[in-house]
Amino acid sequence: MIPRVIFLAASAAMVLGACQRAEEGELRAQVEGWLSVGETVSFASTRACAAAAYRLVDTQLKSAVRVVGDVPSAARMLAEGRVVAIDAPGLTPDAALLALIDADLGLGMRLRISGLEARACMDAGVEDAFFRALSKPGAVVILDPRERIVALVDREARLLIVAIGTDT
Repeated sequence: MIPRVIFLAASAAMVLGACQRAEEGELRAQVEGWLSVGETVSFASTRACAAAAYRLVDTQLKSAVRVVGDVPSAARMLAEGRVVAIDAPGLTPDAALLALIDADLGLGMRLRISGLEARACMDAGVEDAFFRALSKPGAVVILDPRERIVALVDREARLLIVAIGTDT
């Protein structure tokens, strides 16, 4: 027979684990399919959001993410549920998200809102890095429509900032 204290502790751990939007190890495994990440700078997760920042070992995108240079191509692939990186010279990630809203209102709004919802999980440093990268020409935005992930690659700072809003 399992002692009551151990049973209650295990039950509480299962409930608390289910209350997080993302698990650190799972999120790291996912983004390692996109880029070579090093040190975790920050990670926070609640039921409503998750945010993480990773130092980049290399800023070259891997084959698990499809890289496109224009928003209409990205919109088509996102509608198919594919992970897409928009790397368009002269286009900031924020401008790319606004253009995505023009191309596909529902999908574009879900992803943009997801990125904004994740602010609640960001510490001041990560929030600052997120908004700097959002408006930086040359930064890349990676979008995962299934997981509602908006990730920003700041090549200059060698930083990946991941934002995940609620899944409802």
